[in-house]
Amino acid sequence: MTSDARLEGGDDPELVSYDVHGTEIDRRPLFQAEDQLEHCYAGPDGKRIYGKPTSDCRPAEKWGR
Repeated sequence: MTSDARLEGGDDPELVSYDVHGTEIDRRPLFQAEDQLEHCYAGPDGKRIYGKPTSDCRPAEKWGR
């Protein structure tokens, strides 16, 4: 997103993730309350970083290019 994209929550934007081969691996609303996400993610120390609190958080991955 850029500052001049004029994108609003009412436009129902989605965040789409792809693997290295270009296969879609996840699709979710861009604007969704984190406590409504299906999964949670935790850092190396086990502390929850994002998502609703559960006992089976997935390991967080660094974003890169």
